Amino acid sequence: MASKTCFVIAPIGDPGTDTRTESDALLWVINSALDRFGFKVIRVDQIARSSIITNEIVQLIQEADLCISILTDNNPNVFYETGRRHETAKPFIQLIKKGQTLPFDVAGIRTIIYNDIDTRAGAAEAIANIREFVEEFEKSGYGTSGAGVSLASLASTIERIERKLNAMPLAPHAAGVPFGGVGSSVGLEKMFRPKEALIEALMQGNLSEAAALLPSIVQRSGKSEDVLMMAAVLASAGFEVGVNVLWDALGNLDGLKSEFIGQLLGSIVSFYLETDREKEVIDRVHELVEGLIRSRTIGAQELAAMYNQEQRLLYGAGDYEKALSVAEKAIELSPGNSSYLYNCSLIYERLKLPKRAVEFIDRALSVADKEDPDHLRHAVEMYVECDRAADARAAFEKLARIASHQARMLLLNDEVRRVVS
Repeated sequence: MASKTCFVIAPIGDPGTDTRTESDALLWVINSALDRFGFKVIRVDQIARSSIITNEIVQLIQEADLCISILTDNNPNVFYETGRRHETAKPFIQLIKKGQTLPFDVAGIRTIIYNDIDTRAGAAEAIANIREFVEEFEKSGYGTSGAGVSLASLASTIERIERKLNAMPLAPHAAGVPFGGVGSSVGLEKMFRPKEALIEALMQGNLSEAAALLPSIVQRSGKSEDVLMMAAVLASAGFEVGVNVLWDALGNLDGLKSEFIGQLLGSIVSFYLETDREKEVIDRVHELVEGLIRSRTIGAQELAAMYNQEQRLLYGAGDYEKALSVAEKAIELSPGNSSYLYNCSLIYERLKLPKRAVEFIDRALSVADKEDPDHLRHAVEMYVECDRAADARAAFEKLARIASHQARMLLLNDEVRRVVS
């Protein structure tokens, strides 16, 4: 039985993306490396309705015996959560893909460089390197030792970032005016390029600073499309200032294209899923979608996407019956969308109707333009449950070809292993 916890801080990405594929591969590598040390390995998507600001995530960041951070591709959420782990001075390990530059100007922190983890040799090397770090922690203990970083060095890094921002030119009329306005936590003066400052804050992983900058940018620049996209990023990361800007923008829909409204709605839904507040906004989202239907002509694909966002909210709230009725509307408008069919299958699984779940995953696989690892993994599980052994083996073989790490993870399930092996 696992006696220690390792929290993996990693970019997740949408199903089927390169980011998700690599993140899943790294998760398998980490599980393989830590198994001998008695760790339970947890990644954020394994926690219901998780986000960087939920109590459970914060607790894991602060209290897990070990954290492993994947710094590849400069993901802001990863940087934010990694920074919070640094503050604890407890053990952590950083990984980054070969050829990428370490962010945060912390080159002094020991970091594992991995490459070709889809190959046997690359995975074995990464596993060995992780074990080498962990063996050191096993000898010295997991109480307070970090991986070579100190609070003083972190403070120095933040100071360098602040100096860099302060060195940017000020607008002539802005000198002496607090950058974030009265009461702002940013503590910098308004600069000539506030949008660039927010983008830099995001790239540096300082989401709190980016959130503090947003109201000032909205006040100066209005709710242009690029400003709304910045707000959408922050909303998706769980920052209320971002979702408030989006709701305010959707109060006046003039000039906003339906497709763009759908994108903003997706970020709004992500905020409430991330903060475990789905129930408080279900009616509001429904009224927004229905109001759009009454007030303008919306293309079938755009409307289907909006219904899909509404069902995400209902699914997250555990209202599977209503989620199903809305998901069916999306499928009626876009019957060839494999993701909507897959979502419907997930709902039927939650409703404990496996035969219906199988029917929809069958349809999803039949209309898909390309094979999706998440769809195949769900298919294997449903086929096993419904005693369709041959179909389970066929789906598993496809999964093994395109995402061998996910296939290996499936084999941890004794029943799946019995059927497909």
